[in-house]
Amino acid sequence: MRAPHFQAQLWRLAGDTDIFPYVSLTQQRGMCLLVPPLPEQCAIACILGALDDKIELNRKTNETLEAMARALFQSWFVDFDPVRAKMEGRQPEGMDAETARLFPSSFEDSELGAIPSGWTCLPLDSWVSALSGGTPAKGDPSLWNGGIPWVSPKSMTSIHADEAEDFVTEAAIGNGTRLAPQGATLIMVRGMGLHQKVRIGQAVVDVAFNQDVKALVPNAIDESLLLFAMLHAQAGLLTKVETSGHGTGKLASEILLAHPITMPSATTQRHLALPFARTSRIIALARDESRTLTALRDALLPKLLSGELRVPEAERAVSKVL
Repeated sequence: MRAPHFQAQLWRLAGDTDIFPYVSLTQQRGMCLLVPPLPEQCAIACILGALDDKIELNRKTNETLEAMARALFQSWFVDFDPVRAKMEGRQPEGMDAETARLFPSSFEDSELGAIPSGWTCLPLDSWVSALSGGTPAKGDPSLWNGGIPWVSPKSMTSIHADEAEDFVTEAAIGNGTRLAPQGATLIMVRGMGLHQKVRIGQAVVDVAFNQDVKALVPNAIDESLLLFAMLHAQAGLLTKVETSGHGTGKLASEILLAHPITMPSATTQRHLALPFARTSRIIALARDESRTLTALRDALLPKLLSGELRVPEAERAVSKVL
């Protein structure tokens, strides 16, 4: 239906009215689709299905990697399992001796209870600088269609804020919106969907963002540890979402920024952050690959259906990327 032949029919029929473009149900039933013979359709589906299978495999692999990293963060920075193991005279599980030495072998009291000795428990605003976003004037063309991604909660569907439907120019920065630097963690703080999930993602490049998002720029915390600390906090923050006008969800800044995080020294953070940064990079690479495969699939489909590209040529193109 995206092919030129079908689109030409669509707009020809839509232009038959004097009021506004409209295609009736009767007209729709009479429109023609150009498709190859069924055996060739099956061959095309097989080729494109291989791309879909790889995209789905990447998605499932990323889900597994994210779950593993979340579990590791819970063990190290919430349950403090390595500290408890050392207190009991045991070697912490799943780590080498060098990493184990980074964990203390005792606890000390804090306002939130026992934490590893020498570590610090502070509210979020002691670890980060929080920035508010906004929307540049829609009627000013000099602010839009630039090269800077403008992130909204709608596009925050992964632990990486690496997609955007709109882009702004450099002139928009400080003129309606803000810039979140690479490594900042973006968190949804307003919107109807906030009642279902507090969306969180890390900026993989410098991005602008709208008023429904806050950017947490790390100051005294490693950027990878900040990301997984906020992912761990998702469920708890969801319970603190309030309802504002028209049923819109709102996560108050004072509640968000009061969220406590326990961390060791900056030097120790850099070492303990390595597995989280590594996992994050692998997930990001897989998402990039899936976007490339999706673009290839969408480019091949109309060419195969129209006969512009033959099945053997498409098979060779797909085999180069799989």
